[in-house]
Amino acid sequence: MLTLLSMLCRSLFWFPVWQLLLSLRNPALLLPAAGILLGSSLLSSCGTRYLRLKLYPRKRLAAQISFLIMSACAVLCAVCCALLKIQPAVCILLTVCTFLGTHRKNDAPPESLFTVNSYAVFLSVSVIVSFMLSAAHLPANMSLTLAVVGTVSALFFLQRNQYMLRRYINRRTNIETDVPQEIRRGNLMLVGGIILLLAFVFLFREPLLHLLTQIRKCMIEIVSGILHLLHRIILFFSGNDVPLPEEAEEIVEEAEAFPVPEKTNPLWNLLWIPFFAVAWIIWREFLSDWVYDIRIAVQDLIARLRHADPEKTAVRRTETDEYYDNEMTVARETRSRHRQRAWRRALRQWQAMPESSEKFYAGYRLLLDAPCWQAELLHPSDTVLEIREKWAAYYTPQEALDAVTDDFHADRYAENGLPPEAITDLTKALQCIRHTT
Repeated sequence: MLTLLSMLCRSLFWFPVWQLLLSLRNPALLLPAAGILLGSSLLSSCGTRYLRLKLYPRKRLAAQISFLIMSACAVLCAVCCALLKIQPAVCILLTVCTFLGTHRKNDAPPESLFTVNSYAVFLSVSVIVSFMLSAAHLPANMSLTLAVVGTVSALFFLQRNQYMLRRYINRRTNIETDVPQEIRRGNLMLVGGIILLLAFVFLFREPLLHLLTQIRKCMIEIVSGILHLLHRIILFFSGNDVPLPEEAEEIVEEAEAFPVPEKTNPLWNLLWIPFFAVAWIIWREFLSDWVYDIRIAVQDLIARLRHADPEKTAVRRTETDEYYDNEMTVARETRSRHRQRAWRRALRQWQAMPESSEKFYAGYRLLLDAPCWQAELLHPSDTVLEIREKWAAYYTPQEALDAVTDDFHADRYAENGLPPEAITDLTKALQCIRHTT
């Protein structure tokens, strides 16, 4: 997949050349001609790369077949462009530049197909071509240009991220190993989420600006309302005609002079959905903890004030002085929701660890610290077999810890080393426990 994305970026690299040549003659045919050039060059480059890598010992045969494929695709591309009524000289020039550029060093490693220098040249040429067309008063499809630049940028940063992650995983070994699925999935979700967020802001920039304008209007109205309320309170208590402050008059005039749109699109109200989602996350992760801590602190303060009498805090004794009660202070137990949140955060950190025996034993310790275990059920002296039996007796599915226990026994007691599937078995067990919590 990364190789295919690199080949796609290599083909889109020539978009500024297509735009420059077609804007001089046939600006209306930029989109269909770009589609033909992109599809034919991508098909040809992917096919020739596959043949060269598959027939690597027979380089001469691979070169001959690759030349035939490239020639056939180039002729087909030129004919399709000619059918769009593009001048023959322009068709030939576009085809030759695109195919020679995309097939140059086609059998290089994936990370060398579209490098940082190639991306920098693409951005520079795109800006220069757009400036030249604007200065010459020629038609320049800026929407299409921004779409191509955004697509290439997103694909480039995604590739760089994955290649850097692969180098990080294989930095201490001479054998090329794949990135663990959990790490790759989490990393792709993070990078993809950032790219989608930027794309969302770019595509919906006008509704977002309108939303910010409405928020500004609401804030002005709220401030003006507060000042009006203060003015009325002052009038009520003083009994005199107190004028509005200068600041209030300015804010009121600005609010009255603020333009109100006559018609608004009701679909813009959908933008409140991510706003409320972010507000809920902030409340759930941060503010609710603060409110809980404040409430507990107030309760502790009230409890201290109620027991401030020395007679109440004194030790209660009987007449015979043989029996008395002691008052004990017990530390407050952490809420189950906080324990679950902390455990899931530790689980995500554990998933980011590289695969090793340390990761296995850290995951097994995380398994024992799961909030789903009943209090006083596990003891420090329990063996792995006893832990498995307790799980099977109290929780479902009963066989959730069987594979993990066998892997632990094979490495710690049998001294045969961890099996290759040990991390996978432990991941499945932790996922099962996560759903149980």
